[in-house]
Amino acid sequence: MMLPIVFRRAAHSDYRDAARWYEDRALGVGYRFVARIEQALLLISEAPRRAATLLADIRRMRIREFPFFIYYVVEDSRIVVLAVLHARRNPTTWRHRK
Repeated sequence: MMLPIVFRRAAHSDYRDAARWYEDRALGVGYRFVARIEQALLLISEAPRRAATLLADIRRMRIREFPFFIYYVVEDSRIVVLAVLHARRNPTTWRHRK
């Protein structure tokens, strides 16, 4: 059973800002970034416990082709995305978002 995915406001901003940044650098790269994020979200929705647990119940999935991670928690009836962060950003950034 696939679980619905919801984004925290900050996570949605992370995602949108990164896609815009890539698209500003080269035409079509932002769209490719979005496609890779959507692929990862589909995998998360299909098997939410597949990704590694980092802290308590927070999980992290790496994005193919781009140096980004999706940080999320699995709840009873949904998946909550806490952050979409570049791999070089301080990994503690997402901790206050839970």
